[in-house]
Amino acid sequence: LTPMYKEEVTYSVDDLRTTIDGESVSTLRFIISMMPYEWSAMLQRTKIRLPQQDYDGLLDELSSNRGEDHKTLGEICRWASGRSQTLMRTVRGMASYADATRVLARLEGVPESDIEPLVAAKYNHLVCAQVYGSEGNQEKDDQMDELLMTFPHMSIVTAHFEDEDESTIPEDGIARLGGVRWYMTHRRAAFDARGAPVGIVSSHRIRLPGHAIVGEGKPENQNLGMALATGMYVQTIDMNQDAHLAEALKLRNVLAQFVGNTRLVGFPEQMITDRSGSVASFAALSEQVFGTIVQRFMAKPLNVRFHYGHPDVWDLTWVRGNGGVSKASKQLHLSEDIFGGMNLMLRGGRVKYLGFKMVGKAREVSFDGTNQFNFKISSGNGMQLISRDFHRLAKNLDLFRMLSFFQSSAGIFFTEWMLFASLFAFVVCKLMIAMLHVETFFSAGDAFDSVGFHDEPGTEVLYPSQWMIQATLVMAWPSMLEGWLDGGFAKMFTRFFQHALAGAHVFNMFIAKTRGYAIDHTVTSGKALYQVTRRGMRMRHSFVSLYTRYAVSHITPSAEMAAYVIMLTALSRFGPMYVFVMTTWHVWFAITCLSLAPWLFHPQSFKEGMTWRGFTEWACWLDFGLDGKPRVEGSGSWLVWNQQRLHALRAMPAHAKFDFVVYRVLPVPVVLLMASCAALRIDENIAKPTLRGIIVLTAAVAGIVCSVMCYWATSPSFMWPKRVLNFAS
Repeated sequence: LTPMYKEEVTYSVDDLRTTIDGESVSTLRFIISMMPYEWSAMLQRTKIRLPQQDYDGLLDELSSNRGEDHKTLGEICRWASGRSQTLMRTVRGMASYADATRVLARLEGVPESDIEPLVAAKYNHLVCAQVYGSEGNQEKDDQMDELLMTFPHMSIVTAHFEDEDESTIPEDGIARLGGVRWYMTHRRAAFDARGAPVGIVSSHRIRLPGHAIVGEGKPENQNLGMALATGMYVQTIDMNQDAHLAEALKLRNVLAQFVGNTRLVGFPEQMITDRSGSVASFAALSEQVFGTIVQRFMAKPLNVRFHYGHPDVWDLTWVRGNGGVSKASKQLHLSEDIFGGMNLMLRGGRVKYLGFKMVGKAREVSFDGTNQFNFKISSGNGMQLISRDFHRLAKNLDLFRMLSFFQSSAGIFFTEWMLFASLFAFVVCKLMIAMLHVETFFSAGDAFDSVGFHDEPGTEVLYPSQWMIQATLVMAWPSMLEGWLDGGFAKMFTRFFQHALAGAHVFNMFIAKTRGYAIDHTVTSGKALYQVTRRGMRMRHSFVSLYTRYAVSHITPSAEMAAYVIMLTALSRFGPMYVFVMTTWHVWFAITCLSLAPWLFHPQSFKEGMTWRGFTEWACWLDFGLDGKPRVEGSGSWLVWNQQRLHALRAMPAHAKFDFVVYRVLPVPVVLLMASCAALRIDENIAKPTLRGIIVLTAAVAGIVCSVMCYWATSPSFMWPKRVLNFAS
């Protein structure tokens, strides 16, 4: 069962000619650069000679000819599609289940005339195409029809609407006004007696009570196809997965695990996009660690492994009558798959995890796509915390399983939020100590000497060192352990140093901040910001697009923290060098990573002429918008971006806004204001007490005014007075 939205079906010749983000690298050249050995085998098989590596010329030459050249062109398109994240690769890989059935049938002596009917009864690939037949999707519809005729065991489930006239009288005999009615249609290819395809036919047409997509798109699309799924078991597969015959032969052993109350069987995935760049290798390794070591440990001994989407196999006869494989409520079920696992547990089902079978899995290969995926996952875990399923499951678990369940789901993202919240709190506390002059409160040493904190040398750098270890090495050790299990210590250290040189620590720190911000925003506002994941390669972005995407979550907090660190350096009695080496070096490392990582992983932004162009575009975006219409929805302007940024906070109820202001906005300015007043020094030689009072009062008023101005400049604008907003408008 494969849900699909608007992803690529197959690559056409025009798709292979298309350059990536306007660069000089075409899609075909990029795929070949990632897989040179497979392309060499392709050239040997088709007997093509390319002495000058002119791939665009090759496509033009093959397109202009007919016959064998046109057949070779189609083979090149299929070769490229089979090595990218396309539906064709998934359908072709899952068709190996049919090949495995044929092999096993022949080994068991089944007559040849009975093999194909047996395969048709055992295997069916159901693709839930959400936008099939819609306007503007004609090219992909034709490609899917071609897949249907190529793979006879594939079928398509889609929903469409029809306009009905006022005179239409339905089957129940009750006349109604004309309107729109929704239908679910099951399509498959028809074949003649010789097995040749003759066209696409509709085998089922079911009227729906209303709109097909009411909640989240993917789970609604998935549950729509459940009605037409056949057999006793169903495997949930994404459209960017793959399989081969060796693994398909193990499926019989997988199905044998359904004994007793076992309703779900899961197994690991093998990443197939680890050669698509450094970011792709980081994301692939992280996903492989989660799909192997983490899930194996969650299954046993923790017993908190649920359903995480692909590639789990369900007991179809049970799940069809017990809530489906996922839930689809809008916003709440953003991570739809795990709710199917919670529902299974609450109904007395059992989950097994196997290690002897694998399927291929592709992950996002670009920096932005990986961030958007992690943002979506973290937001989904935040919504789990406010769901009834989470509450009911936690009430029925024992203490140890409940703690394991929390830490393996939302707890890890909460830990990442705490990691950066503690860093900010550390900087603010050190700044308060410097402002209150308690660094030198005692005559010898600082304020911590009275408790023996500095008896041992080096203890003043204890927290910076611990934070850096947690932010870098602790995030890397699961991948190191996976490398050790796969290939020994040599492979582990080789992979570790290769990733370290490629910027893995910077990438992991940035991703951790993304996930921490996402769960914090979701829990605070009660709404999840859905991020559409981009599976394609993105090589170039403008300064405005990168800034607007990461300003709120990364750049602005880093700038605020940098301001506090500069104040700490200026006010501390120990001198700038001592403060940097002993206290704030890890803070500056985090600030640099969070602020510059988007441009570090988009080096094309610094090409000749792009820097000045990006600055000019950013200035226009701040002033009057990129389209010259700063107030029009959808235009590129700071005003529209800021309104979208604050939409979720403005929609909060009054008591939630009050809590947000009291616990999030006011504490730091108030604490720093009090520290500023306490740190005010008055010359003891002033003779007149009245003058001293005036100085103190003036300083206090100035501090309050400056704090209010700082608060207005940095606080969400929903707290600004309406008169100020109207005046600004």
